[in-house]
Amino acid sequence: MLVEQLKNSTDTLIVTTIQKLANAVKNPRYRSVLEPYKQQRVIFIEDEAHRTQFGEMRKQVNSWFKNAQHFGFTGTPIFKENIGTDGRTTDDIYDTRLHTYLIRDAVRDHNVLPFNVTYINIIHSKENIENLNGEVEALNVQEVYENEKRLEQIVQHIILNHSSKTYNRQYNAIFAVSDTRTALKYYDIFKKINSDLNVTTIFTWAANEDDNDEHQKDDTLTSRHGLEKVIDDYNDKYHQNFSTDTFSEFFNDVSKRMKNHDAKSPENNIDVLIVVNMFLTGFDAPTLNTLYVDKNLQYHGLIQAFSRTNRVQKAPKDYGNIVAYRNIKSKTDEAVQLFSQGDKAAFFAPNYDVLKLDFQQAIRALRDKERRPKTPIGY
Repeated sequence: MLVEQLKNSTDTLIVTTIQKLANAVKNPRYRSVLEPYKQQRVIFIEDEAHRTQFGEMRKQVNSWFKNAQHFGFTGTPIFKENIGTDGRTTDDIYDTRLHTYLIRDAVRDHNVLPFNVTYINIIHSKENIENLNGEVEALNVQEVYENEKRLEQIVQHIILNHSSKTYNRQYNAIFAVSDTRTALKYYDIFKKINSDLNVTTIFTWAANEDDNDEHQKDDTLTSRHGLEKVIDDYNDKYHQNFSTDTFSEFFNDVSKRMKNHDAKSPENNIDVLIVVNMFLTGFDAPTLNTLYVDKNLQYHGLIQAFSRTNRVQKAPKDYGNIVAYRNIKSKTDEAVQLFSQGDKAAFFAPNYDVLKLDFQQAIRALRDKERRPKTPIGY
């Protein structure tokens, strides 16, 4: 499709993906089609620039389009503080910053909602295990995180609180976990408890398979095999016929149900979607208002994940709910400092003390305006 559009000289505006463009550049079959554009002044307008432009594909595109001008859009730029393995920042790639519009500006203009973050401590110990990484003496942190009892407690907490978080299920939620193995464990626990929540999981198995290799003594823990069982349950519930061989169709159906959440048709909804990385960036669903977190997040990954919940929707959605089962408060504060210049008042929903003070001030103002209530007519 992209190559056909490039052949048509009347198509002055083309919408595509960097994957398709990079593939076209690499394939010798399309050199004759791309040759006229090699020295032309071509303009690229790139969305989600924090994640689409830091890799080999962007380098391949640059190597062909010698006189291109690039304009990038991102809500979470790459700075020195959150630089990745690529070693470059957004400024390195795009040079001059033309405009800055921070999260606090978007909240002020009512384009997005602030966040209400709750930290739930499921681990009780003398040491603050939440701040440990890797292995320490006589203790494997990963084993603690994946302890069956801990996972069950988290599932119970979600079941008990989901209705209140989502205003009696007017909205739905994403549950972000650390890896595919844990996603399948959580799914099985939800299934075992047999609550009336509609819960499923989705992930790309190939990209996560290395993480699971050392744990795959039992075939039921392999990513693809586990996902096949999940999809079988999904087919039974929603009367579909998907498999891992038709993963893109399964993905589209999940996405559609997440976006079209309807409290009047609960049997068609997904209440909680368990994910590893999918749906945590670039996915917009106004009916999504809650993110449950059992994985480590930081900087742009944290902001992107949080931002799945804060799309403006009708009342009573006043903010995005974040329920964190890991101690990511310091990482949240760092992300706010970086991407909202430390403006916590705009980033977070007002806490109880602030709301109480506002209420008291409103009562005083009312009493100053009208010292004695007038007797209603008829009494």
